[in-house]
Amino acid sequence: MVKKLLEEEEKSAEKDLVLKKFSFSKSFRILKKSEFFSIYKAKNRLSGDYIQLNFQFLKNQKNPKLGLTVSKKFGCACIRNNFKRRVKEAFRLNKEQFRKNISINVSPKFKKNEMTFKNIENDLLCLLKKIS
Repeated sequence: MVKKLLEEEEKSAEKDLVLKKFSFSKSFRILKKSEFFSIYKAKNRLSGDYIQLNFQFLKNQKNPKLGLTVSKKFGCACIRNNFKRRVKEAFRLNKEQFRKNISINVSPKFKKNEMTFKNIENDLLCLLKKIS
């Protein structure tokens, strides 16, 4: 009985480690207005087919950070939120490939109909390779 409980605790601990590896906590987000402005002031910009990246390298940062900027011109709220969900998921799954000291702000280009998760993810990884 005790062995079963210990085995279950070990399995749950392993699951927690896997979930933490793929989480998207606040430490991976750009939250403050001043952080967004500092990225824009750095004037490092790359454009892909579907997204535009503004980025900045910071010396004392432990995790890569992601910020999203989607204007109302892009579409209604459900379309904007759908885009943000796709970019967050692409970042979350591939965050280990990003440098630790980078802050990225992602904005969409105006190709609404063709934006699938795979297109956004490929575009993000392609721009990441250009940065490195």
